[in-house]
Order: sequence, then structure tokens, then C-alpha cells
Amino acid sequence: MAKAVLNPRFNAQRDIPTFEELSRQVHIDRLPTWKNAKHGQQWLNTLRGYAFPK
Repeated sequence: MAKAVLNPRFNAQRDIPTFEELSRQVHIDRLPTWKNAKHGQQWLNTLRGYAFPK
């Protein structure tokens, strides 16, 4: 991009997932590793209550 004299800030065409989207995907990916279903749900509820609103 530099050789073509393009500004990467204005020429970026990627879709960047949000923190919430990534967190939900991590939750799905880690479902088999939770000690129990309640523990996994608590993790997601904590993020929903404190991190997602920001």
C-alpha cells in the first residue's frame, strides 16, 4: 500500500468483528471445557453485564 501511495486507514476493506461477537464465539468454542453449564453461562453473563454495554 505504501508503494502504491495508498493510505491504509482509508483503504481498509476488512470487516472487524466486535468484542461481543468474538466473546460469544469463544464461549461456543469453549463449551466442552467448562466444568458445568452454569459456569459457562456465568462467564457470558459477566461479560454481558460489564463489558458489552461499553
